[in-house]
Amino acid sequence: MKKTELIFNLVAIPTDVLSLLIAGTISFYLRYQTDSVVGPVLFNMDLADFIWILVKVIPIILLIFAILGLYKQTGTRRFLYEINRVVIGLSLGAFLTIILFFFNQSIFPSRFIILSAWILGIVFVLFSRFVLKLIQRQLFHRGYGLHKLVLIDGNKTESKIIKSILQNRKYGYHIVAELNNDDNLFNKLEQLFAEQKIDEIVQTNHAITSETNLQLVVFARLHGAQFSFVPN
Repeated sequence: MKKTELIFNLVAIPTDVLSLLIAGTISFYLRYQTDSVVGPVLFNMDLADFIWILVKVIPIILLIFAILGLYKQTGTRRFLYEINRVVIGLSLGAFLTIILFFFNQSIFPSRFIILSAWILGIVFVLFSRFVLKLIQRQLFHRGYGLHKLVLIDGNKTESKIIKSILQNRKYGYHIVAELNNDDNLFNKLEQLFAEQKIDEIVQTNHAITSETNLQLVVFARLHGAQFSFVPN
């Protein structure tokens, strides 16, 4: 993982906490302003007591996020990856809270707060993470945090589209070398990895045999790099 990616993952933790606190606080005030629509509150609770409950619940949600890999993000992953896991993580958190509420209704003054905090939590967490993603893309444009990439058979006709996509810095890649699949392929790879840190190998020729792909997988793992290929 790049240093910039590590920083963004660390920054994501306090931004998630702040987003969840804001979502919970807004939900708290919304509930007390909607008596005529939702119905009376089960019991009154001070905001300070409610915040204290949030402080206990939020670490559980952060743990769920961590299990789902939301704090092991790489800059090259699509934002859709985060959307799915944020929704799943907050849904699990809401489900656990509902279970606790079922056995002890003094935990939350209203079921409406749980529902609205779940919806607003998704909105605010995704918004904050989207802002971080935009900042990260700006850094990519300036050449910071790019994944160094070796492209194999990138000049073939059928792989030019893939090559053109990878050359767009907003996706977080920097093509440092293009190699042909020949008898000297692995010698050239060894030399490249000895000279600099390579993050990924992408093989774009779907005609390469499965045996060669397997050799590339083993090579990438031994050198701590990721490997992707175009299937036949």
